[in-house]
Amino acid sequence: MVLNPLDLSGRSFLVTGASSGIGRAVAQLLSQLGARLLLAARNYDKLEQTRESLEGTGHRSESFDLSKTDDIESWLVSTAQEFGRLDGLVHSAGVLSTSPLRMLSRARIDAMLNVNLIAAIALTRAYCSRKVRTDHGGSIVLLASTMGLVGQPGRSAYAASKGGIVARWGLASHSTLPTASPIFWETRGVG
Repeated sequence: MVLNPLDLSGRSFLVTGASSGIGRAVAQLLSQLGARLLLAARNYDKLEQTRESLEGTGHRSESFDLSKTDDIESWLVSTAQEFGRLDGLVHSAGVLSTSPLRMLSRARIDAMLNVNLIAAIALTRAYCSRKVRTDHGGSIVLLASTMGLVGQPGRSAYAASKGGIVARWGLASHSTLPTASPIFWETRGVG
């Protein structure tokens, strides 16, 4: 018998932003490793496409708008009560807007900060509740960007929101997780 150290059979995870991109790819990989998934994004039809592409059974799609940050904790607690407590979460939902700083509206800044940063903190807080996570602890993965370290013209608010994730990751590693480390993943970008 060959032991797979990455076997996630019997484990359950929340993946935000699972309707496309990195979130969809993460969901597909976790399902291949045997995990049961709770998929979250705003677009239910695209979530269902992701769910249908997954291996295994018991996966669930939940349409939820992470910009409604005040509702995240109650949503995650009630959803976990129905779905079952979680072994981990992957926050890959994100908002990107390219605009010169002088033309960047407060609404665009708020949209990026709410989904990219405030939702990550709210999800982490909610996940740490005994009503949400399993008794044996679990994993929290918050996706950031190299722009959170170096920035890019026209993307200052996005860089600030992802820089907050980088700072939050350091805080989370000391307050809720035994270890945390960055992983670099090349993408085509978003936008």
